[in-house]
Amino acid sequence: MQALLEPTLVYQTGHGQQTRPWVFAGAPGSAGWDTLKWLFLPPDLPMSITLASWNVNSVRARLEQIRDWLYQRPVGVLALQETKVVDADFPREAFGSLGYCTLSSGQPSYNGVALLSRTPLSEPAETAPPSLIQDCRYLSAWIPEGFYLIDIYAPNGESLQSAKFSYKLAWYDQLTTHIESLLPKHPKIALLGDFNIAPADLDVHDPEAWQDSVLTDARARDALRALERLGFRDAFRLMHPAEPIYSWWDYRGAALRRNEGLRIDLILLSQALIPHLQEAGIDTGIRHHTRPSDHVPVWVELEP
Repeated sequence: MQALLEPTLVYQTGHGQQTRPWVFAGAPGSAGWDTLKWLFLPPDLPMSITLASWNVNSVRARLEQIRDWLYQRPVGVLALQETKVVDADFPREAFGSLGYCTLSSGQPSYNGVALLSRTPLSEPAETAPPSLIQDCRYLSAWIPEGFYLIDIYAPNGESLQSAKFSYKLAWYDQLTTHIESLLPKHPKIALLGDFNIAPADLDVHDPEAWQDSVLTDARARDALRALERLGFRDAFRLMHPAEPIYSWWDYRGAALRRNEGLRIDLILLSQALIPHLQEAGIDTGIRHHTRPSDHVPVWVELEP
């Protein structure tokens, strides 16, 4: 006769203690029974998880700041941009000592993306178009919590008249087409990173001063609207629809002291993930540290 035990797993979230059932199936005296190999039966999203994104402007230059921040906010997954290091030199051991697995796509001096995760990451079977990944601007993974994660460092665009701005718009077209192809198989997608687009005037300290910028141009914002038409939503604005807060301040012109910033670091959730959103935030305080990145971490908390 098979016995079934139903103990309870208790874990802490930002909204107090939660419980999930654990079950063990086996016969008394069996090897499985003797070694107590518990099997977890997951709900739609197995457990709460915090996702974060941070353009660190050189992972090696900012290593101690990243580690300190992870001690204070031990997120489940951290997506990094502008790592500026080849994969062989990525500081995996430094993050491994904190309990993080890593994936990276990097090159010397420029660009680069990486994912740090407390649970093992699986590289997806789907291959992104070469135009997305060739400059180390795109990295994706499937995580055990039950969804698809895409880390991007979108092109800046330089100036509206430059070929680099045309490249930026074409890059976003490729991204949207690729994500549209993923959604039928992977309805739960979190798209996060440095988008190099401020979604609306609320996300800009002085919209008039920035009206001719590659970060606010209507064509760039239309690229975000294309993702919205696929069902994606800006997690921060879902939770804080009217709060003027920024994620990037120029190093020049005392921009930080004057709070002359823009919100260009985003986490977009697909329609299937939106019901799991519990909170979103931006950790602006770290921008005041010594030798900081010009960006700060943004994060979301997802619950089952």
